[in-house]
Amino acid sequence: MTGGDGHDTSVETVPADAVDVRVGRRPTKAESELRTAQILVRRLNQDGAQWAPPQLTNPSARDERGIDCEASGPKGLRLRIQVTTPEREAWREIGRGAQFRATVSKQALVEALRVAIEVKRTRSDADIHLALDAVHAPAHALRSVAETFVNQYVGWAQGVGFQEIWLVGPSVLLVQRLTP
Repeated sequence: MTGGDGHDTSVETVPADAVDVRVGRRPTKAESELRTAQILVRRLNQDGAQWAPPQLTNPSARDERGIDCEASGPKGLRLRIQVTTPEREAWREIGRGAQFRATVSKQALVEALRVAIEVKRTRSDADIHLALDAVHAPAHALRSVAETFVNQYVGWAQGVGFQEIWLVGPSVLLVQRLTP
């Protein structure tokens, strides 16, 4: 599987419940947030919603409530999206000028999802959808990773306080809701 937007990214499953991960360049924060929100909105619309394409929010909305993108809906409804990434190690290495390549256990990917949500807990709000950006680091978007996360942490994730938590991979087919 490869990431979106022409980034040099790939994931291959290997024996022993692990994946080989290779990540090329890191997208800009705005690029990552908007792309993640666009894919999430496409998935929600595929499921019957009627959201307009999302837009990046102004800086005051980010500072006050952590909202990165918003989409308009029918009857004046607003879809508020906060985006965060579960990938930290690859971005740290790429920031140092190196490419990132590693073999990572699926359980470590599951734990990275939990940590990413925990980091955003203080910004949780019942009006905000949390989108975990796995667009440019798609190992986290594997169905087996999402299923394991749900099996282990769904009750905890529901109690964090977001309206919904979504794992957003590089295509609509890899967008998975982590909270029912």
